[in-house]
Amino acid sequence: MNLRSINGNEPTEGNNQLNSSEEKPQETPTESNCLQRLRETFARPPRELLATAIRNATMIVLLCALVWLDHGSEILPGGNVFGIIIVCSCAMIGGKLVGLIKLPTLPPLPSLLGMLLAGFLIRNIPVISDNVQIQHELSSSLRSIALSIIVVHASLKLDTKV
Repeated sequence: MNLRSINGNEPTEGNNQLNSSEEKPQETPTESNCLQRLRETFARPPRELLATAIRNATMIVLLCALVWLDHGSEILPGGNVFGIIIVCSCAMIGGKLVGLIKLPTLPPLPSLLGMLLAGFLIRNIPVISDNVQIQHELSSSLRSIALSIIVVHASLKLDTKV
């Protein structure tokens, strides 16, 4: 064994192979720029709004699958669980949409307004209200819980140093 080859003073056969500038075959020019951009787009994970939408849709589908396994037909249109999921989903979407409205002369609109509008629309549009049904006892309990949450939420926003 030659000491000079270990120190790198004399090139060896392995070093020659590593240092050789063999050109790798390049991709064929038949691949268009559009296809390359699509590959780059789908190689990266989705960001912000798209990622949130995908995550929420996946969670809803998984929730529906779990409830279907446990309750069966309650998840179908006309069932209690279906109605609760639709009302909650529409309330969240309505709250986000109203939160996006910016009027220059007014303070930001509360998201609770969007939630109330979503509930009003669900109850008064005939096609939706026929399929979104919740039993009276359950509906009464949910309204009491919602009122409690609204009162607590409002009281947390009070400023006592005024």
